[in-house]
Amino acid sequence: MRNGHVVKTLIPKTAEGIFNVICQFNETNEYVLYYHSGRKTLRVFRVTDGILIANYRVPSNLTSIESTTDGYSVALGMVDGNLTVLTIADPKKKFMVEYLKKLPSRNGLQKTVTRGPNVDEMVKYKLKWRKKVYDAPEKDEENDKKPDTATGS
Repeated sequence: MRNGHVVKTLIPKTAEGIFNVICQFNETNEYVLYYHSGRKTLRVFRVTDGILIANYRVPSNLTSIESTTDGYSVALGMVDGNLTVLTIADPKKKFMVEYLKKLPSRNGLQKTVTRGPNVDEMVKYKLKWRKKVYDAPEKDEENDKKPDTATGS
């Protein structure tokens, strides 16, 4: 940019050595995602006012960052093969509390890898529950019951 100007400085200039930096906007351009390999942190800044929303320490070096199309979550790919999906919990968004409550990781219904004869039924139940929660706002008491893992029904 030849004719651009600085609107807001999110991170002041400091001499920190030579490290890899990944900096990009999320899919909806609401947030700036900034990764610094020396600190091993992913920082998320709100674009409108420059406020730091999140400062997440990644477990290993980050190789890629991708935002979901709705802009609510960020997928992180790391050198060791770890894949982490984070949700941006912006306190200025009123609907975010309800959105977070519906996430499978918040109510214990995330897909887990387990051993035993009822694993397929557990996965089917969790996928059925997820479809019901995200597609239909009405509560269906008959399908809301967990399968009996002792009998396999």
